[in-house]
Amino acid sequence: MYKKLFFLLPAIAWILISFSYSDTYKFQENIVLTENEKNLIDSIGTLKIMVDDSFSPLSYYDLKSQKYSGASVDLFEKIADDIGLKYTYVREADMTWSKKLQKISDKTIDLLIPISITDQRIKSGYFSNPYYSTYYTLISYSSDKNPINSINDISGKRIGIVKNTSISKTIETIGELNEIIYFESDKDMYSGIKNNKVDLIVQNENVFREDLFFNELFNLKISYRILESPKDYCLYFSKTDNMKNLIPIVNKALKKYNFEKIIKEYELDDIELMNKYIQQRRIKDSIIWLLSLLFMLTAVLIYNLKKTLSFNKRLEEEIIKTEMAYLQSQIKPHFLYNALSAITSFCYSNGEKAGELLNSLSKYLRFVFSINNRGEKIFLEKEIELIESYINIEKARYGDRLNVHFDIDKELMTYKIIPLSIQPIVENSISHGIMKKPEGGHIYLLIYEKNENLNVIVKDDGIGMTKEKIEEIFNDNSFKYGVGLKNIISRLSNFGENRVNIKSVLGEGTEVSLILPFEKGGQNV
Repeated sequence: MYKKLFFLLPAIAWILISFSYSDTYKFQENIVLTENEKNLIDSIGTLKIMVDDSFSPLSYYDLKSQKYSGASVDLFEKIADDIGLKYTYVREADMTWSKKLQKISDKTIDLLIPISITDQRIKSGYFSNPYYSTYYTLISYSSDKNPINSINDISGKRIGIVKNTSISKTIETIGELNEIIYFESDKDMYSGIKNNKVDLIVQNENVFREDLFFNELFNLKISYRILESPKDYCLYFSKTDNMKNLIPIVNKALKKYNFEKIIKEYELDDIELMNKYIQQRRIKDSIIWLLSLLFMLTAVLIYNLKKTLSFNKRLEEEIIKTEMAYLQSQIKPHFLYNALSAITSFCYSNGEKAGELLNSLSKYLRFVFSINNRGEKIFLEKEIELIESYINIEKARYGDRLNVHFDIDKELMTYKIIPLSIQPIVENSISHGIMKKPEGGHIYLLIYEKNENLNVIVKDDGIGMTKEKIEEIFNDNSFKYGVGLKNIISRLSNFGENRVNIKSVLGEGTEVSLILPFEKGGQNV
């Protein structure tokens, strides 16, 4: 008998291990739903969910995987899987927390995670049961020698808080405060204390621990943990009947999970945070080194190009003049300087963005240097890629002031055209049109086929031009109104008259239309 038991022990152990690892986070077995609950979930359809992009370890947007992650996200997805709930994440990059809260109030999304309970939020939506508690802290300069032993010690100080943060009400009730300044984002708040706009800022403790390393806030410290006001985090639903009826089901599922075990997988200790920071620092340093190398190579290339183009002035004066106009319209030192400055600034705040811009600049330069202006043609797709690379770099500088819209038939992308025949027009619209307006504006690029030609229209709502200036562009050979445009007019004149047309109204905008020849299916233009 004992021998039989001995042989059965491995099988028993394997069964026990299998059960123990079926879901290490659960207290009990899978949730059992009634028929009414199943019907409700089926009738709800797909939930639209928004998540806090930078609230590690509870939630964050992982740039590498292009997905949301974090303990709260993990918890919700496990619950949704348990009860058969369908959902989709709605992400609008750089949307402020205030606007996300407004979307719950407007019922344009169904769920926001993670979030803590406040009286104001209770009026606008429904909360699940709390699943986690944490504290906010008061942050000051490391050199600040004034100790804070209780929340009342902040009286008379300037306090910085992100708008609609749950701790706001607690801070607002402290008497004799000198001033409370509200910021749109964590980034703005950190800048506020660095620029001496506030004496103290209020931040979630876990968030600050990571920001300390990744935003290099080493001159700041935690002065006081606000024990007087712990914050309970929940799932936050819009105020509809469906969501009200769904919450009891979600609460039932919440009881099945040990959130403390879930969050341990996402919490990092100081050593792990330091290692991640060092890795990030190395990436930034590598990007800066590559930018420096690229800048030096670009300078050498420009020098050699100018030296080559200045050769044989007397014998080939007209050819050199055209080549210089062509190259100057593409490689402008001030553009390179501004592009490199924009990339460098992102190195200290957003390494991923800096890498994207560096890739755009690399594509731009590789394209420009590969064109010899001797009659070779390129695919329209390549010209559009050049335009997009240029716009990406300019968007980094001008932000929402610059808006470009494309309307191009995809079938035209394989047509071959004269290189650099569209990009300079878009560049002129940006530089001489909409960027001359403080509020910026819009550019519309339309390309379509008509009468065996490609018709290109570049339209902007910029400052516009007078009729006299338009006449000078066509008649003046000094290139003072844009070498890129003059070069295109000159090159297209070889294919017939009236290939370029300019319409403009001063104060309203400009429309430049081109008629481009093209190659298709091996046919010569």
